[in-house]
Amino acid sequence: MVSTEKIDGIYLHSDNIGIPAVLPVLQQLGKLKPRNDPEHIFIVGVDGGPAILDAIRKGYADAAASQPLPDFGIIVNWIKRELEGQPIREETVTKEGALWSPAQVKKGSAGWELLLATTLVTPDNVDDPRLWGNAPGATGR
Repeated sequence: MVSTEKIDGIYLHSDNIGIPAVLPVLQQLGKLKPRNDPEHIFIVGVDGGPAILDAIRKGYADAAASQPLPDFGIIVNWIKRELEGQPIREETVTKEGALWSPAQVKKGSAGWELLLATTLVTPDNVDDPRLWGNAPGATGR
């Protein structure tokens, strides 16, 4: 069954899962059009994985909010502190070359939070080697 509703845009909560499914479906329906086509369907995602970066390069996707997935593990530093009885405090966290740096450790309503910023990826910066989706060995590369 084909929808009779016109689709202007698609938001992918996880582009790692969404792009490999959505692009082939749009192609089968004859709806996969590049950005310069007036019938282009605007596609954005969250994660910034290799598949959406490739789709942005090819003109089929428009943007992604690249999460610093490989750096999520630095939270272990604060878990270790907690286990060792050391106080956790609000602080700024930096990592040279990281797109999210500086980040903040803050006390939230549910406890401590490490706030790592996302990076908006567009055709203008899709080839930035600091994006985790461009790293050698990133899933799909």
